[in-house]
Amino acid sequence: MKENIIRRLEKLTEGWGGKFLRDEWERVYRNEWKPPIDGMDEAPFTNYNLAAHFRRKIIAFDPKKIQWPHLIHEMGHVFASKSGPHSAACNEYDFYGWEHAVAKHVRGRMSEWYHHNSDYVVGGESVGIGNMEVGALNRGQRTRIFRDRVEVAIRRGLIKREGKRLIPLAIR
Repeated sequence: MKENIIRRLEKLTEGWGGKFLRDEWERVYRNEWKPPIDGMDEAPFTNYNLAAHFRRKIIAFDPKKIQWPHLIHEMGHVFASKSGPHSAACNEYDFYGWEHAVAKHVRGRMSEWYHHNSDYVVGGESVGIGNMEVGALNRGQRTRIFRDRVEVAIRRGLIKREGKRLIPLAIR
């Protein structure tokens, strides 16, 4: 199941002009990739087994250690934000609904996606929920948050709606 989801994520990435590097992870991590990939931003929440290159649209990861929901988050930095992950203009919460749509689009188990996002802090005045971790939300709160985030992503051009389906888009 995990490998099928990763293949679907890779297909999306390639369709958006990006590339997955998985078999080469050790060389990328040690910066032995030829030519070197300067500008790789490592994801510290994954114990540095995942990195993204914003400009070159590369997602590099150790397939033995990374779960697919974490790949989606790094893909968000590359495809659903016009600013790199270290830019003050990058707001991860703006593409959280996009991440949700991608997880559904690749037919990932949403319970697994929620689990791997359980420590992600969400909330805000628009939904009447103070900042809370996803894992602490009850079902009704979680539904309100995701409806709000999906609507934000649609307004930002990150998702299009086709009937009941949400289609994730790349904005760069």
